[in-house]
Amino acid sequence: MKKRIFLLFALGCSFLLVFFFRSPFVAISEDKELNITLKDNMLRVKKIADKPGTLDLVDIHKVNPNIKLDIRYATKNNVFGKPLYSSSKCYFRKHVAQAIDKIQKELEPMGLGLKIFDGYRPWDVQVEGYKRFPKLFSKPNQHRAMHPRGTAVDLTLVDKDGNDLLMPTEFDDTSGKGSRTHFKGIPIKALENREVLEKIMVKHGFVPLPCEWWHFNHYTWKAYPVIKLDFNEIEKRLKKQ
Repeated sequence: MKKRIFLLFALGCSFLLVFFFRSPFVAISEDKELNITLKDNMLRVKKIADKPGTLDLVDIHKVNPNIKLDIRYATKNNVFGKPLYSSSKCYFRKHVAQAIDKIQKELEPMGLGLKIFDGYRPWDVQVEGYKRFPKLFSKPNQHRAMHPRGTAVDLTLVDKDGNDLLMPTEFDDTSGKGSRTHFKGIPIKALENREVLEKIMVKHGFVPLPCEWWHFNHYTWKAYPVIKLDFNEIEKRLKKQ
């Protein structure tokens, strides 16, 4: 009996691990164009990722100006209490920005939209963030950092007037209530909004981070290298292209 219970427990844990930590190259999207094999995906992204003399980043507002921006690290309204970014622009890899654009356009007929808190993150900010808030910032190494690749996004939902929808916590909450598995004490409406956001992000190729309702990684993130440029350098590079 004990062995049977242990086996069921192990199978349940395995399912959760597969669900939350599935490979970024597994076909998770309902978009057939995104459901491609590992080999095809690698070939696809390698063709556009940082060709010599070019930088595969785009300003999300140039892709879709209807997306709301509240780049917290460009303001004092963040866990550091001071601005860390020299720019309030928001950059992503081109195909990641295109996926976010599709999500915005799908939400608008529903009277909803996106508000982005963070996109591309300079390497030095990732390093400082991990030193001070290791629960919020992943360890800055070439294998784990996602924001510095331009493939991760922190965001929420807004109504047609740009007002934030109720979510379980504020952005960058450190209480643990921002986890996708946390339900206790969370208003039903906040849980419903969290689910709406997660479902539409997954539909368009994003993998939700289990411990943060606001964080999503595009499933191709491992195919891209880390970019160690500040915003001034990025803008100079993009102007020359």
